[in-house]
Amino acid sequence: MIDIQAIGQRIKSYRENANLTQDSLAQKLNVSRQSVSKWGKGGSLPDIDRLVTMSKLFDISLDKLILGKEKNVQKVVLEKSPYCSQY
Repeated sequence: MIDIQAIGQRIKSYRENANLTQDSLAQKLNVSRQSVSKWGKGGSLPDIDRLVTMSKLFDISLDKLILGKEKNVQKVVLEKSPYCSQY
């Protein structure tokens, strides 16, 4: 079950941590300030396109934004090898 209140609280928290006002986030997402306010209060949820955009703006995964935690994700780091010219 999705907890709309918790998602709203995370949106508000990440917005504030990014030093964005409701107005500035609304402009970046092409929505009204009232929509951002409603999300922050858990009154409604943004559509998936806006959730994706917010995850990029806040530099977090969708799992973290929606569920509040990361899934078991492993980062792969490619290092340049002196024996391989592909990288």
